Amino acid sequence: MKLTVSVSDADFVFLNKCVDEGGYASWSAVIARALRLLRAADLGKMYDEAFVEWQAGVDSADWEQLDAALRLHLWI
Repeated sequence: MKLTVSVSDADFVFLNKCVDEGGYASWSAVIARALRLLRAADLGKMYDEAFVEWQAGVDSADWEQLDAALRLHLWI
């Protein structure tokens, strides 16, 4: 897929530097890497939101009972 973007002069210089010195084959490779890093950075927030949602659900109580039973078993 093709995409056209506008970047600042500083970002353009940075893209060129990444390609010239960073071992990236193209600007597209640099941008693809940046997008993967951005996606990974957002995972923490998504995990937090999923955990809060799970805690509010009915499965959370079942897990608490299982967790307590496992702790008791490990102490015996």
